[in-house]
This record gives sequence, C-alpha cells and structure tokens, in this order.
Amino acid sequence: MSLNNTPNNLVALAGVGTGTGGGKRPAQLAPVCNIPLELLHETMSYLDRAEVNQLRSTCHHLDYKIWSDKLRKLTVGRTLYATVANLANFLGMLNTFAPRGVSGEVKELCLVADGVKSPEHGYGWAWENLLHMELVEVDAKGELLPAKMATKDDLQIIKDATMRHTNFANINNGFINSGGYRAMLTAILIACPNLDVLNIRKLKPDEHLPGWFETEKFEKLSFYKPGMNTKDIFYGDWQYDTVHGRVTHYTDDFGEAIVEPNAGPQASFIDDLNAAVTASGRAITTNFIRG
Repeated sequence: MSLNNTPNNLVALAGVGTGTGGGKRPAQLAPVCNIPLELLHETMSYLDRAEVNQLRSTCHHLDYKIWSDKLRKLTVGRTLYATVANLANFLGMLNTFAPRGVSGEVKELCLVADGVKSPEHGYGWAWENLLHMELVEVDAKGELLPAKMATKDDLQIIKDATMRHTNFANINNGFINSGGYRAMLTAILIACPNLDVLNIRKLKPDEHLPGWFETEKFEKLSFYKPGMNTKDIFYGDWQYDTVHGRVTHYTDDFGEAIVEPNAGPQASFIDDLNAAVTASGRAITTNFIRG
C-alpha cells in the first residue's frame, strides 16, 4: 500500500513527502495530534517496512513535541516542598531532560517554607490540643457542650500517622540539618539559567507535605472538619547548627530553652533561601505570599 493511499492521507497531514526515499521534515505537526490512536494502529497494518520507517520519522518529531509540552507542565511554575524526595525528583528531571532545553524555560518557581517537624511537646499533647479545638461545641445559649471523645478508629489513624511521620521526620530532618536543602536548592537555581522569580509561601492549615502518609485518611476522623488545622502537629520552620550540622538549640521536656556549649550559627528556611540565591550568582526576585 502506498503512503499516498493511507486512510485520511495520514502522511499528508503529517507534512512528510511520499515515497520510500525519505521526505521533508514536517514544519507543522499539529494536524497529527488530532488523529485517533486506533487509526494510527490500523494504518501501520497496511504499510511496508520502508513506509513505516518513514512515518516513524514523523512520530519522532511528534514525540519530541508531546514530551516537551508534558515536561513543561511538570517543571514550569512548579511548587517545591522541603523534602529530599521532592527536590531530588525535580532536580533529576532538570538534569535528565536538559538536552531538550526544559530547564531554560523555567522562569518562576514556588517554594513552601515549612518542613517536616515533630511537635515540640510531643504528639500526644499536639493531638489532644487539636481534639480540644475541634470537638468543643457551643449550644444556642453560648454555653460549652460536653467534649466528645476520640473513637477507636480515630486512635488507630492517629497512631499510624504518628509512626509514619516520625520516620519521615528522621529522614528529612537529617537532610535539612546537614545543609542538604540549601545545597540542593542551590543546584536547582543554577540548573535554571532563566529563573528570575521565587514565590515563597507557608503551608495552608490543612495542607500536607507529599509522600509520607495517605493524608485523606484524616477525613475519616470522627472530629474531622474541612480545613482542620493539622499543620502545628506535623510541620513548621526549621533551625539547625551550620557548624555541627544538627540541632543545638532546643526546648527540653521541662520547657527550658537549651543552648549546647560551643553551638555555632543557626540557620532557618530564610537563611537557607538567601544562601542558595547568593550561591546561584544571580539576582533572583523573592516574593513572599501571605495567607
């Protein structure tokens, strides 16, 4: 079967010359994007090897265009969370697809300023405080009604979340406290030569860092309400010692502020951000988004 007789004149739509000797490279491939996949498979069954090879050249360029669009959606304007997996995934994408020029199209990114953080006074106290805030109800006269109790299912969800969050914190706190976040953010900024704007925001009250728990399970809690604030249990800013690579300022079990002997300079999110921007060698605008 000749390419000139393919269903709907497929090759003409693709902009490829006919014959087995190759043809012009397509200047515009948009019409091909409208051809159903079933029609492409059907067409292949009628073509000989030389004709299929010729059509593969068209599909190669189409593939390039589709991947470029897909990667652009995955990278441009991306929100980056302060976890090793999230940053490494994004940096890996930039490096892997650098030949396609994706990193050069990144002009703006959003950074979330909160990292994983264990509650200062323990998980039990943090959940008890949330239960108190969420379960207190007021009657028509404005008087407090008796507080409800967490159910058995509630306690199991809380137990599972606490265990998973503890493991998540151990991994990511080591990453941040050793200067890993600062170093990886610097690498990302350098990898995006046309990046000129960083939008900075905090986590929303009911927003979560990705990858540590099926957070939709919180909606099964008997005291769940839309917008329920779990942020204070799981997340917050960080502070670590830039000399020792660990936490040297903290509050002990009795509520006393402890500063270890020979503690070095301390760093938080804003310090890591400023250091990364400086190390990138470019004048990147940082916009802090409120609310």
